[in-house]
Amino acid sequence: MGALRVLLTTFGFDEGKIIATMRMLAYDKLVVITGQDSLQKKGYNRLLEIESSAPNSMETIVVDVFDFMDCFRKVDETIAKYDLPGNEVILNISGGTKVLSDAALLAGFQNGIKTFHCEEDLIELPVIIGFSVTERFTPLQRGLLREMSAPVEVKKLEAKLTKKGYPLSSVQRAVRELKKLDILGVDLSKKGIHLYLKESHQYFREALAG
Repeated sequence: MGALRVLLTTFGFDEGKIIATMRMLAYDKLVVITGQDSLQKKGYNRLLEIESSAPNSMETIVVDVFDFMDCFRKVDETIAKYDLPGNEVILNISGGTKVLSDAALLAGFQNGIKTFHCEEDLIELPVIIGFSVTERFTPLQRGLLREMSAPVEVKKLEAKLTKKGYPLSSVQRAVRELKKLDILGVDLSKKGIHLYLKESHQYFREALAG
């Protein structure tokens, strides 16, 4: 297979903006990122119909359109899959929920790829060089995540971070915030309360370690 220009596009129910983008951007392969419910909609079938005669069949990536991290990880993984030597990956965020569009935009920034949005006109969004998804966390949250290579007892984690100069109340607030984001889980089966980094969010610790 030769070099490909791959268009990744978010999609909800309205195919109009997606089709407009497809007409304005030359591409060799279309990858649609959408939710399970959208697969039953006329708009999705219309995209399949348009792409039925294309030399490279349309690929569909199903995400939980209300789960930011699921959307981000799958868009990021899809970019990595196609961002090979000779290929060009471009991203359109004109469809789908705000959560999906925001997550896709962040993944586009993270990977430095051209990203577009289509209303009446096609707009290329600026790429923020050097931007990282981990920058959405506070310094304390980033420090906490770095400590999560294995489950850790809450009291020990608090002691380690307060020893580094963070107020106890701030550490406890950071834990609550990361739990609310469903990044940290709680294990009550051991002696004492232990926190652990959920498997689906190991990306954060790896990114911070890198």
